[in-house]
Amino acid sequence: MCIHSYTLHTKINILFIINPISGGRGKLRIPDFIDKYLDKEKFSPNFVFSEYVGHASELADEAATKNFDVIVAAGGDGTINEVAGKVLKHNKILGVLPLGSGNGLARFLNISKNLRYALSIINNFKIDEIDTAEFNNKCFF
Repeated sequence: MCIHSYTLHTKINILFIINPISGGRGKLRIPDFIDKYLDKEKFSPNFVFSEYVGHASELADEAATKNFDVIVAAGGDGTINEVAGKVLKHNKILGVLPLGSGNGLARFLNISKNLRYALSIINNFKIDEIDTAEFNNKCFF
């Protein structure tokens, strides 16, 4: 994934793709929580909920063509994989908010399940490159 440079005066367009059923908890209040703790001096946030398997991938693909700089997968590993594949394809920046039950990738990347801490990583705009693999035309992260 590519690291982009931004000036201090540029607000970063960020989309949170939220899986409302990941981890078995309701997620309808997540946008309000994000809105409360996200640094609005740096980010211009937008929110959308996925509605079915594969929808997060479609939403990420569409978002990449609409000039979103950062696309955040708010869900579990399945949601992250759906979004990450499109982020990689379009050379955008992936964000992760671990809302699933296992959160394997988030744990590996030391992203806290505590959403306030996870948002602090986004607020700090800390970008790391990670390895990816492809098998049968499907990306893995």
